[in-house]
Amino acid sequence: MREATVFVVAQAMSNEGGYRALVSGGRTGANDFRTGFNLDLGSPGADERQDVLNAEGAGFGGERNLLKEPFSFGNKICATLVVGSGREGVKLYLDGRLQGARDRVANTMLQCERFIVGARSYDNTGRPPTPRGFFHGNIFDVIVYDRVLSEEE
Repeated sequence: MREATVFVVAQAMSNEGGYRALVSGGRTGANDFRTGFNLDLGSPGADERQDVLNAEGAGFGGERNLLKEPFSFGNKICATLVVGSGREGVKLYLDGRLQGARDRVANTMLQCERFIVGARSYDNTGRPPTPRGFFHGNIFDVIVYDRVLSEEE
């Protein structure tokens, strides 16, 4: 895919750190954040609320918190990750409200041979990536489109 729109309806119960993921996709045998994308809770653990949603992937590497409105554990949320191209091409919405955006290199492919709900696949030690960062909570629904949806959609 060149672009994507990903909806995740979830309820986080805690965050013990370690980039616990809502969803990720990537090439088999490669890190998700280099070849596809991931949407995770970030590395630092949170106390009573979640104040980080990290989105990174092919063409938009490096940890970046896009969440502006923290949410309490136990609350159901709808996170929408829009992976477009160019200036502020990657956007995060929480319950329909824009949170943050970041740039993405144009014409970069998202290679999503492996799609994981509730975890991600990476390894920074040189070994083959394995699933890790298991989400503690409930994931009610995931919908993925292979394009950027319009505002009306």
